[in-house]
Amino acid sequence: MVMATIENDFLKVIVNPLGGTLSSVYFKKHDKEILYQADDGGWGKQDLVCFPFIGRSNDYFINGKLFHCDSNHGFLQNLLGEIKEYTGNSVSIVFRDNEATRKVYPFSFKITLTVAVESNSLLRRYRIENKSEGKMCFSIGDHAAYKAVFGKSILHLGESGEYLPMNGLLLSLEAAKLPYSGDILLTKSLFENTDTIVLRNPRHPFSLDNGNGVNVSYHFRSPYIALWSPSKLGDFLCVEPWWGLSPYENMPLDMAKREGVNLCKDELSFEERISYRSYEE
Repeated sequence: MVMATIENDFLKVIVNPLGGTLSSVYFKKHDKEILYQADDGGWGKQDLVCFPFIGRSNDYFINGKLFHCDSNHGFLQNLLGEIKEYTGNSVSIVFRDNEATRKVYPFSFKITLTVAVESNSLLRRYRIENKSEGKMCFSIGDHAAYKAVFGKSILHLGESGEYLPMNGLLLSLEAAKLPYSGDILLTKSLFENTDTIVLRNPRHPFSLDNGNGVNVSYHFRSPYIALWSPSKLGDFLCVEPWWGLSPYENMPLDMAKREGVNLCKDELSFEERISYRSYEE
């Protein structure tokens, strides 16, 4: 399988057409790989594009019919996309429905994922096109893991705002005040009592000093941002833009009625940017 490599004077990025995931983000100024590598131990992935579900999908109704999807975070991760519009600093990958996807998600769709490097920033754009009659319901997000030295990395959250508590693997929609804010030393204890920290209507921007001289700044306009770093796995932090939600308490079986779900008649687009710079350790 041919990977797509894009680069400029600041960054060299490798994109996998299987699921449209990042395989490498190389910061040239520091001559360092900053994306978590699966062979570092711990999580067996580096990145994940979540579609049409975030988290476990379980059983659900679409247009009155019962469906079930076994894949956590949906099935896009298992689709091989077609590389289009491949230039030196950007690549677009197209994903389409097939017989297998329609068994669990009865829509015809086209998804164009564009990844580009602009100066010291990495951009990801999602264009979702509904090729079916009526409105297509979905959630979308991604899951890039960047290396972090726990006990040394600093997460700059600013004013923390609201978060959605997690009970077991289910979110609560009763928002609470996050118990910490400002500059936070990244430790495993932050994640010992919860699987994921989900911020609602987060204040922007915030960033991570990775403990190895590189600051990763997240510029997301998504209504939710999740922070995930399992305490027993490798040293990394996932900061995830979510346009939709993972399973929550009393979530309706009718997918179209779920909190945060997107309803697409023709097409919808989503964009994010992550920038990188050096900092003094």
